[in-house]
Amino acid sequence: MRSDYTVTALGDTGTVSSYSLVPKNSGSRVKGIAITVDDASALIQHVAWSYTNVGTLQLTEYYAPVGTFQLPAKSDISARFPGYSVDGTLSFGDYKPNAPVSPTVFASPKA
Repeated sequence: MRSDYTVTALGDTGTVSSYSLVPKNSGSRVKGIAITVDDASALIQHVAWSYTNVGTLQLTEYYAPVGTFQLPAKSDISARFPGYSVDGTLSFGDYKPNAPVSPTVFASPKA
């Protein structure tokens, strides 16, 4: 990440920290990214991308406990780009952490 973006800490309220990421590649379509992270859990709360075409994409993340993990339960998304806009919600569930996986999944296909 640090090889592709210049990361700057913007502040810490005592409960959340904010960061700015600016692409190092001057030809990038992404103008910048703003991220808010919960200090206690270290989980991302909000991400906002800004684009050189004045578009924006925002994501607000909500988590739920799954076993001993905190995993995404819902993401609210808002996209604003020239020519279109969309708002939506992604819901996640039915997680199976550490589920057994057959070794055949990793086998090379036979010619």
